[in-house]
Amino acid sequence: MQLVSYLLSAMIAWTPLAEHRYSLHQASDQEKDDYTLSRYQDIATDLVEVLSDNKLLFEGELGKVQTGLLVLAIASFESGGFREDIDNVKGSGDHGQSHCIMQIMYPLRDGEVMNDRQDCFRIGLARIRESMQACRSYRLDERLAVYARGKCDSKWGIANSKMKMKRASYWLTTHPFINE
Repeated sequence: MQLVSYLLSAMIAWTPLAEHRYSLHQASDQEKDDYTLSRYQDIATDLVEVLSDNKLLFEGELGKVQTGLLVLAIASFESGGFREDIDNVKGSGDHGQSHCIMQIMYPLRDGEVMNDRQDCFRIGLARIRESMQACRSYRLDERLAVYARGKCDSKWGIANSKMKMKRASYWLTTHPFINE
């Protein structure tokens, strides 16, 4: 639960609840914020569950925290700030080719299924791991280039990688995780 709260605080800082007030047209701002907070909590909870049974991207005492922050940093950019209309398993980006808040490109690979947000995080985590492995000769902050653009030496992909890595690492640096 502590990790869920920590990740939730990063999500709210990166995309404040009020940015989602365009939904639920007949509701008050407080009702809209409460709805978004509940959805954010569900996102963080789903991610923590996926992290509990998958290989992490980082090792050590903070491996799960670092992995969670990086996945959410990527999702925050890929989904336009955790937008509800992108937080689904249907086509929502790249002319219907990308799906869920991790913007996973279809078609899926053999053995992959996309039934819910946890599947989205599992596939996204696998794609991040592949990108980091493919670009292992690059600096850590450049290793998401394959995830972003399909190849390690893409200038746009490297810039995109740096932006996402910076968001995650800056949060951890400025808001240390204290395991109680």
